[in-house]
Amino acid sequence: VVGIALALSGGTVWRAETIVYLGQPFAPQGGGQIQSLATNPRTVSEIIRSEAVLSDVSDATGIPISQLRSSISTKEIVAPGQIRGINPLIEIGVKGDAGPRTIEEAADALAARVVQNVSQFVIDKVELLKDQIEVSENQLDEIEERIAQATEQQTRINTDASIPLDTRLILSLNLNSVITTADARRAALQDNLFEAQQFLNLAEDVEPSRVVD
Repeated sequence: VVGIALALSGGTVWRAETIVYLGQPFAPQGGGQIQSLATNPRTVSEIIRSEAVLSDVSDATGIPISQLRSSISTKEIVAPGQIRGINPLIEIGVKGDAGPRTIEEAADALAARVVQNVSQFVIDKVELLKDQIEVSENQLDEIEERIAQATEQQTRINTDASIPLDTRLILSLNLNSVITTADARRAALQDNLFEAQQFLNLAEDVEPSRVVD
């Protein structure tokens, strides 16, 4: 009877699991994969068991640090035949009797801290690529305007009979040179812009860590 009473008074133990993708950071300008926090599976365990993270999650959920420390777990998820430690998915688990919603919040908070700490390199890389794209787009707009102005000037010169023929030819040749140079620069900028956009897609979709489920 005493055993049954103790078991019933113990309450229900809940478990929440969150799957985190650590990301696959690449070197700038399309280089190979680099070694970083995201490529070390021990990173997750070290982050979520640090005193600072445990303290923050404890304050947010009300779960005591001592209880939280003993109730969290990590597990690397790999497919059959896959080499361990190669861009793994990591499962973060939290169990306890604080109620299902509180346990879920603790798992979510731990996963969020992992993503925040692991993704800093990629976050900075994305910002730099966005700045590069913005600069290229502004330069393209300026070149488009320059070509339009030169084309308009060339049209006016060719139709202005008051300008001597030899002068018109010289001015037209100069404007042709301006248009040709600007057009070549436009083509180079368009290639650079396309490349930067591809790198940005990679940096936003593949490289950063994120919560999967």
